[in-house]
Amino acid sequence: MSDPTHDPAQTGTVATTEAPAAAPAPQVSGDQLPPHIEYIDPRDYVRLPRRSSPVRRLLIVGVLFFFAFTWVVRTVDDWVAKQVVPVETADSDADGVDIVDDEPEPVELIEFVIEEGEPTNTTAQKLASADVISNSTIFRYWLRCPARFKGLLDCEEEQKVSFQSGKYLLEENMGFQAAVDKLNEGSIPPEDIRVTIPEGLTLDQIIDRLLSENPKYMRDDFFVEIDNERVGSRFIDDSMELRAATVGFRSPLEGLLFPSTYDVSEDNLSNEVSILRNMAFTMEQVFDRSLATAGGSLPEAALDERLNLSEYDILTIASLIEEEAKVDADRPKIARVIYNRLLKGWTLGIDASTRYAVNKPPGEPLLVSEIEDDSSPYNTRAASRTGLPPTPIAAPGEASILAALMPEEGEWLYYVLTDEGGVPGAHTFAVTDGDFQAAKRICQDLGYC
Repeated sequence: MSDPTHDPAQTGTVATTEAPAAAPAPQVSGDQLPPHIEYIDPRDYVRLPRRSSPVRRLLIVGVLFFFAFTWVVRTVDDWVAKQVVPVETADSDADGVDIVDDEPEPVELIEFVIEEGEPTNTTAQKLASADVISNSTIFRYWLRCPARFKGLLDCEEEQKVSFQSGKYLLEENMGFQAAVDKLNEGSIPPEDIRVTIPEGLTLDQIIDRLLSENPKYMRDDFFVEIDNERVGSRFIDDSMELRAATVGFRSPLEGLLFPSTYDVSEDNLSNEVSILRNMAFTMEQVFDRSLATAGGSLPEAALDERLNLSEYDILTIASLIEEEAKVDADRPKIARVIYNRLLKGWTLGIDASTRYAVNKPPGEPLLVSEIEDDSSPYNTRAASRTGLPPTPIAAPGEASILAALMPEEGEWLYYVLTDEGGVPGAHTFAVTDGDFQAAKRICQDLGYC
């Protein structure tokens, strides 16, 4: 027991007024609790968020729907706008700065064709297929411009279009209005070309000329059309079969294609038979016109019973004149020499026909062996070859045809190139062999003979 009279100071003990610490609560496990008491650990509590009201949830959904709808509308609007007026993205450098090209690449043009009677819907589909426009469906709606879509399609009113058939040069990725404006300008004019065939060419030379002036022609196709007799002429009669059997014969069309300037339409640039028929028909027209000028009948010499020449023979004479004459004034005189020699049964002695026989161009000397070779009826220098060559030797012009129909009156039997009267290319005409030999010496002195 403690002593109440005992002085703590005397014993070194310090007194305190604090209550003694409570003893720790005994640790009790769940297994030690009575079965009717549930133990809850405070650490198991989780704070749940406060539930929002239905109005707030509806507002959130509405805002999300609004932004989604706005995004869809803007996306569709931008997409449609780019169909109507395509916008090219500018190139940028590494820092994202647009690069401006002072010299843009040249635009590649697209050849576009609208057929006769083609519906607008078909044209729209073809424009899209050719990459001229981006979308044919949007283009058709844009043309009609329905009231409910005016804002979306950026159109003001329906466009009444009726595009002209033909060829157009358009650009890739054009805007709808730009494409319509270009089509409304009308198709480009046909690319006709002009080919000129000079007088005095053989059929082979004419074809060479046509090929040089129009690369779309094909050489083989010309001869296929001729061989298939798809090019006719009234000058080709039953005698052609006999003529074709002679040595040196080349073609029934030799000399029957009129030399002139011809316009070839774009549609016929690859049509060889068309140009040949045109030239053959023109020869018939020119001959008829010349015949009318000559009084409507062949010259008296041609109708002489010793000759009894045909229109085809007149063209053969005209081709000889074409190859021999240098100046127009000589043509009727050369025609008279030919008729006079034919009536006498002489050889014509025309160098041009002999050159045709041996396929030598003008200016290239004839060999004695070539002159004396009488195997070809085209060699009128051969002593045994009288009469006309079987066919024309070149394409005669109108002046030579007129000369063959209207020979000048005279008894000449010879002509020789002498620059007569100081006229370059003029011939001297002679009746006697003596006069001819004198003129021939002048020709030799000038280096022509």
